[in-house]
Amino acid sequence: MTLTREKEQGSAIIIAILVILVLTLVGVAAALFMNIEDKLSSNDMLSQEAFYAAQAGLHQGEQIVTNYLAAGSLNVALANVNQHNQEPQSLSDLSGIDRLGTVLLDQGTAGTPLYQVSPQGFVPQGSERVYYTLYLRNNTNDYASTDGTDYQIDHDGVVNLISLGAVIDTNGRVLYTRILSEQFNYGLKVPPPSQIGLNQGGTGSS
Repeated sequence: MTLTREKEQGSAIIIAILVILVLTLVGVAAALFMNIEDKLSSNDMLSQEAFYAAQAGLHQGEQIVTNYLAAGSLNVALANVNQHNQEPQSLSDLSGIDRLGTVLLDQGTAGTPLYQVSPQGFVPQGSERVYYTLYLRNNTNDYASTDGTDYQIDHDGVVNLISLGAVIDTNGRVLYTRILSEQFNYGLKVPPPSQIGLNQGGTGSS
């Protein structure tokens, strides 16, 4: 009789341990799932903020290019020397997202570089900072062999306006970026804005 009770008690202890183990695993899995959901939600918010910044920058750039630039002044704008420039080093750079071009000035060929500009009227939902930077870059079909290693010489009056929207944290770390591009022909808009990059240079924080 005593032996039977001991067996029953031993079995009960094993079952209890298994139940606790299963409940623990369920709890850990639920916590991980909630953490993943939070990160996805946070990344979605950062993506929207970066897109808004890029879109605001593109609208600002449209006005500047339309008001200040014409075919005759594109080379002046493209040749602007600025420490924040990402000048193309090869023909492939004219269509990539690694080197976006010359930082656009707020008066086209003069004024202040539009580098890390905070969109007006936009307040981020968190403590992060949102900004845009505007670039001008020559189009891929415009390069001539006589240009040598200079890929920013305009021949056809066509230029690409590129807006980089970014979200950074309080430590200056890039959390998310979005890139929008629009092509201008002698100051006239040709195609609608098109997204050429997503989440370049930053990921969701861990």
